[in-house]
Amino acid sequence: MPVIASLAAAQLRHRPGRWALLVAGVALAAAIPIVAAGAGDSVAAQTVRTTVRQMSPGDRTITVVGTGTIYSRNQAATFDTLVRNQLAQLSRYPVRRELVFHQLSQNGATFFLGAADDLRSAVRVTSGRLPQSCTPRRCEVVALGGNEATLAHAVTSLGLVVVGRAERTDPTVLSGELNPGSVPLLLGDGADAVSQLEPLSLFARTYGWVTSLDIDRVIALGVPAYVRRSSEVADTLIAKIDGAAIVRPDEQLTDEYHRASLSARRFGLLGGTAAVLLLGFAIVAAVSLRREHAVLVAVLRRRGARIAGVGALTALEAGAACIAGAVLGVVLGAGVTAGLAHRANIPAWRTIRHAFGSAWPATVLLLVAATAVTAAVLVWPDRDRRTVWRTVELIGVACLGAAWLGASRGSTSLADGNDPFVVALPVLAAVVGGLVAAHLWAPLARLAARLVPRGSVAGRIGLLGAIRRPLRPVATTAFLTAAVASVVFAGAYRATLLGGSIDQAAYQVPLDATITGGRDVTTPLAVTSPSALAAAAPNTRAYGVVRTSGVVRPLDGSTEQVTMLGVDGAAMHEVHRWSQVTGTSDSPATVAGRLRAPVATPAPPVTARTVSLDVAGLSPAVDVLLWLTSGDGRDAAVELSRHGSRLTGRVPPGSWRPLAITLNENVEYATHHQHAIGEGNTDQPVVAGTISFGAAPWRWAGWGSANAAAGISGAALRVSYRLEGSQIVLVPDYTPPPELPVAVDPATAGIADHGRLTITLDEVTVIGRVVATLPRFPTTTGPFVVADRQALSSVVDRSQPGTGATSELWVASPEAARVTAPLHQLTVTLRAPIQQRLTDDPVASGSRLLLALLAGLALLVAGVAVVLLVLGDRRDDAGELHAWEADGVRPATLRRMLFLRAVSVVGVALPFGVATGLMLAEVGAKLVAVDASGVAPVPPLSVSIGAAWTALLLLAGLGLAVALAAAVASRMLRERLPARPELDLR
Repeated sequence: MPVIASLAAAQLRHRPGRWALLVAGVALAAAIPIVAAGAGDSVAAQTVRTTVRQMSPGDRTITVVGTGTIYSRNQAATFDTLVRNQLAQLSRYPVRRELVFHQLSQNGATFFLGAADDLRSAVRVTSGRLPQSCTPRRCEVVALGGNEATLAHAVTSLGLVVVGRAERTDPTVLSGELNPGSVPLLLGDGADAVSQLEPLSLFARTYGWVTSLDIDRVIALGVPAYVRRSSEVADTLIAKIDGAAIVRPDEQLTDEYHRASLSARRFGLLGGTAAVLLLGFAIVAAVSLRREHAVLVAVLRRRGARIAGVGALTALEAGAACIAGAVLGVVLGAGVTAGLAHRANIPAWRTIRHAFGSAWPATVLLLVAATAVTAAVLVWPDRDRRTVWRTVELIGVACLGAAWLGASRGSTSLADGNDPFVVALPVLAAVVGGLVAAHLWAPLARLAARLVPRGSVAGRIGLLGAIRRPLRPVATTAFLTAAVASVVFAGAYRATLLGGSIDQAAYQVPLDATITGGRDVTTPLAVTSPSALAAAAPNTRAYGVVRTSGVVRPLDGSTEQVTMLGVDGAAMHEVHRWSQVTGTSDSPATVAGRLRAPVATPAPPVTARTVSLDVAGLSPAVDVLLWLTSGDGRDAAVELSRHGSRLTGRVPPGSWRPLAITLNENVEYATHHQHAIGEGNTDQPVVAGTISFGAAPWRWAGWGSANAAAGISGAALRVSYRLEGSQIVLVPDYTPPPELPVAVDPATAGIADHGRLTITLDEVTVIGRVVATLPRFPTTTGPFVVADRQALSSVVDRSQPGTGATSELWVASPEAARVTAPLHQLTVTLRAPIQQRLTDDPVASGSRLLLALLAGLALLVAGVAVVLLVLGDRRDDAGELHAWEADGVRPATLRRMLFLRAVSVVGVALPFGVATGLMLAEVGAKLVAVDASGVAPVPPLSVSIGAAWTALLLLAGLGLAVALAAAVASRMLRERLPARPELDLR
C-alpha cells in the first residue's frame, strides 16, 4: 500500500497542471452549493431590511402598551425598569415612555391629552414655547392641531395650561396603538408627571413604552431566533404587568423572511445546474489524464501488479484530486459567502456556518460523484466502446423518464415544499441534451467528413482521426452542449423574471397611471377630467372607466359575483404588454371591435343655466329629477321644483346634455304609505296617473321609457305611469334595451346560456352577449365581465341614471408622475414605481445575479474545455502527428486540423445546447410557477428568451473560446524537427 500511495503521489506531481484542471472543476462544483445557500441567507437579510425600510414609521416600532388608571410612583418605577430591561433584548435604541388619556370633552371642545418623555426631541414648537413644569394641579402642555385659544379656554378646569403650538418631528411619538388620529392633541413633557394630574386621577388612560425596531439585531440573530426572543419578552411582560400587551412587527418580518426563504430554493435550482455543469468539466479534465494513466497502468501490469492494486492506485489518484478540489471549494465558497454577508451587512461567520450546514450533503454527494466518474474515465478501456454507448443511452433514458414523471404532475411551486424535481429539472435537461449531442457527434462528423472537399487535407484527416478516437470530442461535445444550454436557460429565465415584473406592474396599472377617488372624493371627475389631464403634458391621454360589481345567475339558480368593467377601446390599445397581461392571442383592436355596440344619439346640449318645463297632471306625491351627462363621463342630477304649472332647476356649470328624466315617489308620501301599511295594516293607493310635459329646452320627439307608456301629443310628451317600487325613467332616443357585447373569463363563459348572460348590477339587469373569452383582464381578480364603456353607460343609465358614470381614470403619459402630482385629494397609482419595486426586490435581484454568474461560469469553463480539447488532441495524437509530419504533411496543415476538430465540436454543441436551453426555459417557467420575488404571479410567467442578452453572451464566450483554440493551435508543432511521441510522457 505505501508503494501504491507513493506512485499515486508521483503521478499527481507529474504534469500537475493537468491535475489542477480537475481540482479546479471539483472546487468550483463544491463551492456552488455553499454559495447558493449563502446567497439565500444574504437575500433573506436584504429582503427583511427592505421590508422594514418600506414600513410606516409607526410600524417600525416595538410598543409595550397597557390601560388603567394610575399606579403608585414605586409601582410605576418597577414597571418602567422591567419594560426597559426586556426591550433591551430586542433593540439597542433608547426607550421613550408615553401616555395618552382616552378622548376627553370639556366645555364644548374634544381633544386627547398625552405625554412623552424628552418632549424636546419629539416635537418642534411653531409658536409659544415648550412646557417647563407639570404638577398634580397645574401642568403646561402644547397643542398639536385644533384651535389653540379654544383648547386653552376649555382645559383650564383640568389644571392644564396651553403654552404653545407644536408639530411632531419624531413620527414614532404616539404612533401605532397610541395614535389619537386627527383629533386635537395636547402634549405634556414627561409621562410620569402628567399621569399624576389630580383632576384626571380616575380617568382611564393608555400608557406605553416605545423603541425603534433594531433591524441590525434582527438580522444578526436571524428572523426565526429574533421572533422567538420577541415572544419570550412578550410572555414575560404580560405575566408581570396586568393588562399589558406588546405590539411588534413580528408577523411582517416572518412573512417576508418566509417569502425570501422559499424563493431562495431557486438558488438551489441554479446551484444544481452549475454543480452538474462543473462536474461535467471534471470529466473532460479527467479525459485529458487517461493517456498518462494508461501508460503507468501498462508498466505496472507488465511488472506483475494485480488488478486490485491498479484499482487502488486509480482510486487514490482520483480521490486525492477530488478531495483537494472539495477542500478548495469549501474555502472558496466560504470566501464568497463571507463577501455576500458583508454586502448584506450580516454576520459572516454565522452565514458561513449556516450555508455549510445546508450545503454539506450536496458537497459530499458531489465529492463522491466526482471521484467515481474520474476513476471510471481513467480506467475505462478504449476497446469497450459499445458498453460506453449503452451506458450513455441508459443514463439518457433515465433522465428523460425522470423529467417526464416530474412534468406529468403539472405546475408546481417552490412554496409547495422541497420538491426534488424543481432542483433536478435543469440538471436532467442539461444531461439529456449533452448525451443526445454526444451520441450524434460521430454520425454528424462522418457526414461532415464526406462533405469536406478532397482538397481539404486538414478537415478530412482531422475529422476521420477524431472519429477513430471519439472519447475526447464526444465528452467535450456533451459538456459544451450542457454549458450552452445553461447559458440559454440563464438568459431566458432572467428575461422571464424581468418580464414577469413588468407584466405584474402592467396588470395592476394597465397604462401609466390609475386615478380613483380619495377619502373625501368619490370620483376623480370631481377634481379633474380627461381633457384637463391631457392638457397637463404633451402626449397625455386619459380614459374613463366604469367599474362596478354584479351578479351572474347560472341556469342552476346559484349566483356568481363578478367585476363589471366598462373600458374604452382606445384604452385597450394603450395597455402595456396586452398579450402577456390578458393571456389572449387576439389583438386589442380585435377585442375592442367585438365589444363595440351602437349607442343612443346624444341629445342637444343644454345652453341655459336654468331649465324650465311646462307640466300638467303632476301628482304632489311625485318628485321629478332631470339627469344630465357631460362628454367626459360625469352625470349630474337636477331636482326640478314645482312652481304652478312649471318645473324649474339650476344646471351646474359646464357643458351638459339631457340624459334622462326620472319620476319617483316622494319621501313624504312613501313614508306615509309605509306607516299606513305597517301600523294600521291598511293599504294605500299606488301612485299613478298621466303627466304631460310641454315646452322644454329640447324636442320631445324620440323620448320613451321601458316601464311607462310615453307618446307624443302635439309638442308635448304624455306619460302614463304607475310607481310600484321602481322609478320611471324617460330617456331621449329611446329603443328597447339591446344585448350588450361582453368579454368574460373562461369560467363565466362556461355558465352562459347559448352565449347569453343575465348580469344584475345593483338595481339594473343587463343581458350580455359573450363575444370574447379572455383568460384574465388587468385590475381584476376572479370572474369579470368587460364591455365598451359608452355602451355600458348607455344601457345602465336607461334603467338607473347615474350608475354609468365614470368611476376611475386610466392615464397614458410619458410624464405620468408630473401630471398626477397635483391630485392629492385622489388616489393615484403609478405603474413605473410598482415595476421598479418588483425589479429591485432583493430576491429578484439576487436571482438575476446568480443567473448571470451561472451564465458567466458556464462560458468560462466552456472556453477552457475547448482549449483543453486542442491540448489533449495534440498530446494524445502525438504519434499520429509525428507520422503525418514525417510523411510530408506541413505543420501548418496539422495545426489547422487541430483547430478544425475544436470547431466541429462547437458546431455540434451550439445548436443542441440552444435547443435544450430553450426547452428548459419553456418547461421551467410553466412548472416552477413563481416570479422573481418567490410568489405565484398574476399574470403567470410568460417565457421570454432574452435573445439579445443570450446571443451576446454566447458570441462573446464561444467566440473567445474558438479564438483561444486557434491561438493555442497556432503555437503548436513549432519544433525544428518532428517530436517523438514518447517525449511527451517524460
